Amino acid sequence: MHSSSIAEWIVVRFTDKQRAASMVGDLLELEPHKGLLWFWLSLVRVVISLAWRRSLAFVVAPYAGLWILGKLAAVLRDTYLRHAPPGTWGVPGNLTLLPIAGAFFWMVLLYTAIRYGLRDRVTQLVLALAGLITAVVYCWGQPIVLAVCMALGICVLAVSIMRREYRKATMVLLVAASTGLGGWILAGFLATKYQHHVYPGLLGDQELREHPSIGWVTLGLLMMTGWMITTACSRMHYWLMRDKQLDVSAPQKTL
Repeated sequence: MHSSSIAEWIVVRFTDKQRAASMVGDLLELEPHKGLLWFWLSLVRVVISLAWRRSLAFVVAPYAGLWILGKLAAVLRDTYLRHAPPGTWGVPGNLTLLPIAGAFFWMVLLYTAIRYGLRDRVTQLVLALAGLITAVVYCWGQPIVLAVCMALGICVLAVSIMRREYRKATMVLLVAASTGLGGWILAGFLATKYQHHVYPGLLGDQELREHPSIGWVTLGLLMMTGWMITTACSRMHYWLMRDKQLDVSAPQKTL
């Protein structure tokens, strides 16, 4: 296979075919004067310039999402128990969905902000939703703040559906949320199955210390869920909003 075909095949993994052909063509014009080694080194720089955003986002978003999940869950627990009736020991199951939803929005926000930038419509939409749900978690004991956040959330969703330029962004977020929900259910099911396989009883600190693989398997499954979310977000963004991709419009002057 000719070197130009190989180079174009590599570059097209990270951008569209037309731009890949243009970039490789520019390098081929200079190859006779600068040599084959220069050609491949320049191709590596091109690939790095196209791929660094998605690689960074793919790594940062799932880890940050899990960290935010733990923080929001701790804040909600402390806030709820501080305002709950005497004798309350835990947070109701329906309220535990708030930290999960908050972690999901922040995960998608970090991924889209790193890869597509703050001007991206998906980033702007999820930024508003992530901020509102975080405010709900931190201000759970203040009914006025909760009412305002709920009203603003309804307005954001209504505007995103009515305005044509945000409908595709809403669809991207909806598919990512559906993927995240399915991944979360699958991760919980597999983690429970593995736990019962290793240790069939109730788990405490001592049992977890004796069987640390349970924690590692659970963490791996949660990371898998995060990667499913970012992959779904990436694919839907490419299909619905490919004219808005930041990594597609990378400059060529650095060659």
